[in-house]
Amino acid sequence: MGQPRQSLALAAGACTRGHPRSGNAASAGTRGILPRPPTGMPVPSTRRRIHPVPPSERSPGPGNQPSDESRVGAAALYAKGHRLANRGQWADAEAAFYESAQLAPDASLAWLSAAVACFQQKRFTQASVAIEWALQAIPTRSTPESERGVDCAEAKDWRCVEEMFRRLLARGSPETSTYLFLSFALIRLGRFDEAFEQLVAGYQLELAGAR
Repeated sequence: MGQPRQSLALAAGACTRGHPRSGNAASAGTRGILPRPPTGMPVPSTRRRIHPVPPSERSPGPGNQPSDESRVGAAALYAKGHRLANRGQWADAEAAFYESAQLAPDASLAWLSAAVACFQQKRFTQASVAIEWALQAIPTRSTPESERGVDCAEAKDWRCVEEMFRRLLARGSPETSTYLFLSFALIRLGRFDEAFEQLVAGYQLELAGAR
């Protein structure tokens, strides 16, 4: 990946727009392929997990449903993160986004913002962790391709994951999760520029749904 480009983070986040989106409920005709995470962290590996996520001070996991007060705090930290990103302070922005996500773990945009910040620092493993947590908050339509793609992810067959979700992409009307699974797989394949493009596409789609 070349030099980090702040404009890409702005395109992905539109830094002063909106609050993190709540992704609790799946839309009609969908179900979450990945389960809701249990209370607290770390999250253990289960049938529908991509991989176990170890505890990390910089990678908090979803916990209890946030209170209104927590959501207000999360929104403030989310806005702070984007202000820091606008100034190119990516490490501080990442920390703010993770704090926001810890307060409102079902807010997918906070996790995706953290992933963007990680990319700008070339912290690709941490970016993949943030993407995985975002997928916990985003419903995925159950199709043969998506089911197969998740099975392939659990088997760490990243080329298969790419193939399955590219098939969905080719059908048109993709979901946020389609782009995110692609981004996750492409990180694992070491194709970071492509992974970032898919992350930005998924972020923009999720942001449009949050307005």
